[in-house]
Amino acid sequence: YFNDFLNREQIHALYITYGNRFWDRLSLQVGLRAEYMQRHLSTEYYDSSNQLTTLEQDTSYFQLFPSAYLSYSFPHGHELQLNYTRRVDRPRGHQINPRQNFADSTNIQFGNPSLLPAYSSSVELNYLKSWERHTLSAGLFYRFADGVIQNVKYMDGNVMKNTFINIAKRQEVGAEIVAKNRLFGNLLQLTTSASLYYNTLTAEEYHNQIGGTKVDISLRGQQTLAWTARMNAQFMFTKTFSGQLSVNYRSPRVVAQGESSHSYFIDIGLRKTFLDKQLALALNVRDLLNSRARSTT
Repeated sequence: YFNDFLNREQIHALYITYGNRFWDRLSLQVGLRAEYMQRHLSTEYYDSSNQLTTLEQDTSYFQLFPSAYLSYSFPHGHELQLNYTRRVDRPRGHQINPRQNFADSTNIQFGNPSLLPAYSSSVELNYLKSWERHTLSAGLFYRFADGVIQNVKYMDGNVMKNTFINIAKRQEVGAEIVAKNRLFGNLLQLTTSASLYYNTLTAEEYHNQIGGTKVDISLRGQQTLAWTARMNAQFMFTKTFSGQLSVNYRSPRVVAQGESSHSYFIDIGLRKTFLDKQLALALNVRDLLNSRARSTT
């Protein structure tokens, strides 16, 4: 089970941003990031037929990532925002390392050296209303991703194998609402958000050599209505003693070959400062209910 894996990346980027305010009400900020990435992958490992395999691979890309933020302030605390961003999601090391993990002999996992970055774009339209102690935001969004990195499984004889591939496209159309409140003086700062969105994955046919085996995978198109909810409460008991409670929930959602179940968790924490805030002692409990688990069918 020998494996020698080297993944060397160089990422060079140039940023330019312009911002201005017009007529005391209209704010504009536009930006552009030019990015060049070069990756050299070198690995020596045993494949599924127990043969020592050597692989050398070079990958590079040049991409432009624009962004734009536009907001208009109305009288009496009203504001309208329109935003656009483009992002990149690069594969992680374990996703491109072809070494096979035999910890479960019936479900063998390995990375895919041919994996490419995924690109996504997002457009958001938001309305904000501000009061002295409260803020409310409601908005619509559209997100589009191409070459989404997903885990896929296939049968090789009596053994299930799973790796990562770039599937076709993911789209999300939805609405989000966020409320920020300061309650009971400054005792409690509460941030609550919820989003509802329509999620689609397009169909894809995948044919390749993976780990010495010819693989044919058919992914059917999928769609679902999903939602998320979050709450973060910060308590300021005294000037030096504070607490925090975080609650997160995500509904079931579609993945490349099925559905991922719902998940939820609760985190709590306490923080006390001493010596004029030069010393801090913190106690945190994460996943209080031991519920942060997710299954995939």
